[in-house]
This record gives sequence, C-alpha cells and structure tokens, in this order.
Amino acid sequence: MAVTNKGDKITIKLSAESEAMLKAIPMEFWKGVVKGSKKAILFVEEKAKKDFSGSNQLNVRSGYLRRSINSSVKVEGNKVIGAVGASAIYAAIHEFGGTITARASDYLKFSVGGNFVSVKQVIIPPRPYLRPAIDKSKPSIKEIIQNSITRELT
Repeated sequence: MAVTNKGDKITIKLSAESEAMLKAIPMEFWKGVVKGSKKAILFVEEKAKKDFSGSNQLNVRSGYLRRSINSSVKVEGNKVIGAVGASAIYAAIHEFGGTITARASDYLKFSVGGNFVSVKQVIIPPRPYLRPAIDKSKPSIKEIIQNSITRELT
C-alpha cells in the first residue's frame, strides 16, 4: 500500500496482492477499508485539534476555530472519501493566508493594543493547522487502514 499526497488530497494505492485479495474477498476487504478510513480520518481530526496552537503561530482566544474542526467520510461507488476541515468562517484565511480588503467602507477599522487603526487592507500570512496534521499522520493513516482490513479479513 502506498500513500501519496497531492495538494489537499491523499491517495492510497493498493499493492497487487491487496487488489487480488479484494477480488477474492470483496465484502470483508471493503468493510475494512471503510472502517479504517473512518478511524484514520478521526485520528487526523484529533491530531489537528491537539497540535492546534503548536508551531503554527495561531493564538487561541475563544477556541472556536479549533472546536470547528470536523471530519467526514463518505462512500461514492468504489471510492472512500475522507475530509478534514473547519467550519469557522475565518478557517481558510488562517490555513492558506490571503488579503482582507475593506468592502462596505473605505477602511477596515480595528483595535491593536488599545489603539484604533484604519487600513485599506490586511495581509494574513498562512498559518496552516490542518495540512501539518495530515502530513504528520500519513504513517498512522496507512497503519490504521491496514489494521482494519486485517481485522475484517481474519
């Protein structure tokens, strides 16, 4: 089994032996893949929440962003699709960075250190909290899914 990561997708390629087993015992193998995927994606979600305020320089004030981290697994035909994300409206700007520009008025106005500031735009640097959790979890993802398949086949 090989695990690869391209952008925001992780692909698991089965070995020829695993594919042969799939053809011989499809239902048990498939159950193992689905159960293992659910366990693996929950593992990544928990890792993201645990490591949230580590090296990524995100300050935690209310904890809302961390609490909004969630995961899901769905089966579409012969694919199992797992996703980890965050539902907070500002989740993406922290993960990927970007520019916030005034739209409703000429300036963005906010308080910094007790002083009010007016600016036309603010550049937010990327401070990823999900991608590092995925990267750190790759070996565990593979192991979790393999163990789940083995349990179903035995």
